[in-house]
Amino acid sequence: MSRQYLDVPYRSKDAAKALGARFDGAVKRWYVEAGADLIAFSAWLPAGTILAAAVGCIKKQRAEWWDPECVFQPIVDAVSA
Repeated sequence: MSRQYLDVPYRSKDAAKALGARFDGAVKRWYVEAGADLIAFSAWLPAGTILAAAVGCIKKQRAEWWDPECVFQPIVDAVSA
């Protein structure tokens, strides 16, 4: 199964774990399994995956009106982290 690795600082490890992230001791990084809702982990996504998470949110809405908070929150979280 594919993994999405996260950039979790030590001080945030408990929060990431509470959301369902797991620690890979071999590479010493936190991750979530493929298919996980990345919006919940947006604060720790590597920079290249933030836009992908926002696009996934838009596709998830599949409505005429999309939720701007859902789309832009991953970007705000990443910038403020």
